[in-house]
Amino acid sequence: MTTFVHIGIGKTGTTSIQGWLHDHRCQLAEHGLHYPQAGLLGAAHHGFFDLETSEITESSFDSLAAELAVHADRSLILSSENLAFAPEKVVEQLRATIGSDSRIIFYVRDQLSLIPSIFLQWVKDGWDYGGSIEEFFARHEDSFDFCKLIHPWAMRFGDGAIDAHVYSPNVVGANVVQHFLSTIGLQVATVQDIRLNPSLLPEFVDVMAELDAAGTDRHVRQTVVECLVRASVALAPSSTLNLVSDAMRVRIQSRYAPSNAEFAMRYLSPRERAYLI
Repeated sequence: MTTFVHIGIGKTGTTSIQGWLHDHRCQLAEHGLHYPQAGLLGAAHHGFFDLETSEITESSFDSLAAELAVHADRSLILSSENLAFAPEKVVEQLRATIGSDSRIIFYVRDQLSLIPSIFLQWVKDGWDYGGSIEEFFARHEDSFDFCKLIHPWAMRFGDGAIDAHVYSPNVVGANVVQHFLSTIGLQVATVQDIRLNPSLLPEFVDVMAELDAAGTDRHVRQTVVECLVRASVALAPSSTLNLVSDAMRVRIQSRYAPSNAEFAMRYLSPRERAYLI
């Protein structure tokens, strides 16, 4: 049976997709699909390797192999945006576990919107975002190179296994969960559009940077973040601040144009290419 491996990238509706899959496991089973318990951390399969050290979690792979044996009559779905950054040894072990009959589902997004979106996620979560979007980009520019990210997957599974889509309303429509389910061949009449990971507005970055520079207690920080996220949801329609300066825009476009063109030609349908290049 086919295994569907959804590898992100983050900020393309991954949390909403994972939440739906986790909450509808019984419905998936009725359609011959299985969302494994192995490797689950929350609603996503983040437990197969350590994102910081790249160390493989052998027990998660052992559990996955056991579930594969029990549910051999079902197609499996794995979902983790961390897998977009999986080193070759993790991809190799995953292929050895699930076999070659797999589809690697990868949503990509125009870097001009992806980079600030992920930066805001790091600010919200209190990770080391570098204090500014310019510093964040300088530290992590390879993390937005889709050709580099997909390379180990294409090497192990082949280009034909890569099922890539552009995260754009022109492609996925208004509901990315519905688009994902259609991609795996599951037609569901109505999927409620619930955003499980709302973003922080760019207008609040300076507030958080001041708090972080002052060494604010993490519990106080979390309380502030929760208030600002609620405000962000309410005020989103009136947000006008663009974190990406004109100079940074030029750097981003120059940095990713060749890679995007190659990725689009290799992995995207002709209709979708225009939304990445």
